[in-house]
This record gives sequence, structure tokens and C-alpha cells, in this order.
Amino acid sequence: MRAEQFLKERRFLQPARDTLERIIVTQREKARQFIFSKIYSQLDEKMIESLDSIISVDEGKTSKLQQLKCPLAKASPKGILALIQKLELIQESKILEIEQSWLNNNYQRSLAKYCSRCSAHRLRQMKPSHRYAILVCFLWQTNRDTIDYIIDMHFKLITKVYSYAQNELFKEMRKKRKKIRRSLSILKVISNLILDDTVSDEELRKKVFQKIPREILIAQIDDAESWLTGKYSHVFNLIIKRFNYLRQFSPALFNHIHFQQEGNISSDLLEAIDILRDLNSNNKRKLPEDTPMGFVPVKLRTLVAPCGNIDKQAWECALLTRVRDEIKAGNLSVKGSKRFCQFDDFFMSDNDWIKIRSDFFKRIKLPENPTDVPSYLIMRLNNAYMIPF
Repeated sequence: MRAEQFLKERRFLQPARDTLERIIVTQREKARQFIFSKIYSQLDEKMIESLDSIISVDEGKTSKLQQLKCPLAKASPKGILALIQKLELIQESKILEIEQSWLNNNYQRSLAKYCSRCSAHRLRQMKPSHRYAILVCFLWQTNRDTIDYIIDMHFKLITKVYSYAQNELFKEMRKKRKKIRRSLSILKVISNLILDDTVSDEELRKKVFQKIPREILIAQIDDAESWLTGKYSHVFNLIIKRFNYLRQFSPALFNHIHFQQEGNISSDLLEAIDILRDLNSNNKRKLPEDTPMGFVPVKLRTLVAPCGNIDKQAWECALLTRVRDEIKAGNLSVKGSKRFCQFDDFFMSDNDWIKIRSDFFKRIKLPENPTDVPSYLIMRLNNAYMIPF
């Protein structure tokens, strides 16, 4: 259909349909061979060896290709670490250094899906240029998909931790239901006495102790203090208690996933990620004195930095939570991702647009010059409302 439309626009005589189909098949085959040879020409000896090792099978073992095609694991720290092992395997092959922007992304995905259906034995039987092109596209697409899976698992794990913490807080509130009701009843009695205008200020203290014994009031104050400043005073305290669970995957996450600023967010967030990545790589535990706190919500700053001293566990939990929230809000993008990449990556570059701009406007029959748009729309509107006599 596109070939017939092309010939019609240029007023060429339409050939027979089988002639067009034969030409299209021939040109498609030439395009495939061009793509395969161009990808193959970018490979060096080490890359070829790494690709051959992916489809090689030792006796009694599975190939690396099969490991890369393994189904997605359940959301867990071990699941994230398994996905990161896939990233490391792909990065070791150095395939990501090959420039692939010239190749249509849909065709890359088509070759990657074909590779996922093939066995290692089937790939070894192909021509070298064909085999390596398929493997390169498969590794490129698998790398991007794996990054998306890691971010998605990170979302699920943080959400699960908060759900468990919230449920634990609700269970504790149910256990303390009687004490809470007693505290509320005491508060009601005291409030009524304070608001009673018939009770003078001199008699108020005596009236309170007549209604509520001093020992009971002291006990209620101790219970209230535990709820206001203790473990169950805020759900974030229970998140900090699960720091060891989050720590199982957070170093690997920040080491292999690179974040970029997308929206209007504070630079403190990216600076905090760099600081944590540096601490993990150098096996350090103490935060520097100039550790940023701008990304921490105001309500949590007293919990993250009690008495002005930053608690590293609380700070890292707040960082993991804020990273999840900012990615969901679109203010933080992930390099190399499909779903969480920068918004501009979904569009063609300015240089590519300049090349096809004139032909595009001619094809859709719209004015190329923005200053001609008002007159063009007025003309279209007048023609639409013109009543023939």
C-alpha cells in the first residue's frame, strides 16, 4: 500500500501487484543483509568471543542464553539480585558500547523476540553475521527490560514494607484499644472540667484529682509518652526496623541503576544517591558532615536526624522511599530504561526532524511556516461554512 501510494503521488504508472511484491521482498532482503553486516562490522574479537560464550553449552550445564531468558522472579531482594546478575552478564560482553540508535527499535525488538524463541543450538547453525546481529539486539532489549523489572520490583518491595509496617501499627493499636479508650475518656473528663465556667481556676486542680486519681493520671501519661515518642509513634519507625531487609538489595540497586533528573526536583536527591553509592563502593558506614537532607520530607526530619545527628539507616530508608516516589511522579528518570526513561527519548532528535520536516508538511498538506497557520485555518473555516447557491 505504501509503495502504491508513493507511485501515485509522483504520478508513475502502476506496475503489476506481483511485480511490486517481488521488488519489496528483494529490497527487504538487501536491507536485512545491510543491517546484519553493519552490526557485525562493529564487533571486535573480544565481543565475538563473549557472544559465542553466551550460546556455548558445557556438559551438564545450561547456556548463558537460557539464563538470560529465565522467567521473571517473584518480587524479593533475591529477585532483584538475580536481575542484576543479568545486567552484569550483559555488561561483561561490552555489547552496550555498540551504537544502535540508527536501527529501528521495532526491528530490534523483532530480532530479540526471534532470539528468545530460538535455542542456543539453532543460533549456532546460523550465518555469523545473522547470528551476532540477533544476539546483539537480544542483549540490548534484555538489558532495557531488565532495568524496568528492577525498578518495578523496587516499587513493589517498598510498597510491601510500608504495608507490613502499617499492618503492624494497626495490630498494636487494636491490642492497646482499651488503654486508648481510657485515655480518651480521661481527656474528655479533663476537657469538660476546663470548659466548665462554674469551676474556678483555683478549684480546677482539686476537681480534676477528685474525678481522676493521681496514680491513674501518671500511668496514662506514661502510656501516652510511649505512643507519642516510641516505636509506634510513626509508621516510619517500623520502616527503619526493616532496614536489614532493604539493605539486601539497595547497594546493588544504586550501583547498577543510574538516575537522571527529569522534572523539578531538588538536586539534593541525586547528590544523596551519589553519596550512598560512594559509601557502598568504599565500604564506609559513616555519613559525611555535609550530607544533604533536602529530599527528606519535613515530617520525617526529626526521625531521620534526631537531636540534629543523622541516622544513616533512617536516611537510607527515606532515600529509597523518595526515589520510588519521584520515579512514579516522573521527576526522576532511569538511564537505559524503556518505561522510566526521559520523556524526550520517546521523540526523534531535532537533527532528524529537520531532515524530514519539509516533506512531512507537504505530505499532510499543512503550512510549514508558523506565521501562515492563522490565515490557513481561517481559509479552512470559511470553506467549511461556505453555502453553495
